[in-house]
Amino acid sequence: NPEAIGEWQQSLTLLRKLVDTRAVPESFWIDFAAIAQDAHDHNLGAQLRPAMDTILRAYITKNGNYRSAELLHSAYIALNPTEPDAAVAWIFSLVDAARYPSTILNQLAPDEGGWFPRKSLGLLYRRQLDLAQRADAQQSSQSDSASASSDLTQARARLLTYLVQQRQDADAQSLLET
Repeated sequence: NPEAIGEWQQSLTLLRKLVDTRAVPESFWIDFAAIAQDAHDHNLGAQLRPAMDTILRAYITKNGNYRSAELLHSAYIALNPTEPDAAVAWIFSLVDAARYPSTILNQLAPDEGGWFPRKSLGLLYRRQLDLAQRADAQQSSQSDSASASSDLTQARARLLTYLVQQRQDADAQSLLET
């Protein structure tokens, strides 16, 4: 129904304006989740994705990891299950809007109480490792390289544990050799 899509678009436009205020009201997360659920229920996630993307990028850029995990979960619900791979790729691109994307990725992981889909955990752990490797390379010349190395070790351990649990022995062996 084009009229209903227009109303959802208008609601998303209002939510985007709220992001620019000093602090969004508590209803912001509730309203975004409701719109995302409606998008899922009516198979409109792909149509509403551009407007949701605008809101989420602005919010994550401004607020970092503060309550971003729940917004990302709502975004994932909007696209899933019709496009689970696209939803995961979108989540990763949104996380990149943060100053410290690894902090948000860590919140998504199940071992941190996150919601990330089990079948895509390998992608999450690889993404965490990639970010940790980049941070380690950037900080290797700085005095805080111990922290980056610790993050890198933890990311490698998470991915290695996952690969072993999934019986992906060749990938686990390859990771050990790097």
